[in-house]
Amino acid sequence: MENNIKNTEKKRRRFNAFDLLILVIALAVAFAAFWIIDPLYLFSADEKQPVTLTYVVVFRGVDDDVKNGMKNGDTVASGSTSEVLGKVTGIRTREAVVWEHIEGNDTMVKKTLEGKSDVYVTIKVDCQYEKGIGYTVNGQQIAYGTKLSLRLSSFVGTGECVSLSVDK
Repeated sequence: MENNIKNTEKKRRRFNAFDLLILVIALAVAFAAFWIIDPLYLFSADEKQPVTLTYVVVFRGVDDDVKNGMKNGDTVASGSTSEVLGKVTGIRTREAVVWEHIEGNDTMVKKTLEGKSDVYVTIKVDCQYEKGIGYTVNGQQIAYGTKLSLRLSSFVGTGECVSLSVDK
């Protein structure tokens, strides 16, 4: 009878090296997933980083006589706040075109706008990059696809940011 009592006792489970290995692997996977996702930005190095940003803004349909007044070295300011947003480092033009739909045969025709050009202005500026916000220059966010109202020495207009690059 004593033998039956011993057999019915619960066996204790011991914690061994294999269990420790499984626990370490599970913790490492959880830590790696949290590191990648980082919803609270706990592992971010610096929230604000100074960078030198080069961005390109295209102004569409600019009159040819106005585009000739733009030049390298112009100071670029916000059209609404007059805060400086950089210096012009390059200007290139392309003929301004529109696409028109032709009724009846469902085709598109490219037409050149006479006396007008699309002007691509390259601007360089020292600014801040903030994780979760992006690039900001004197309170103005610079992002791909953003409409920007800008003022140069002889031109004021609204363009679209079509390129961003950070200088190393």
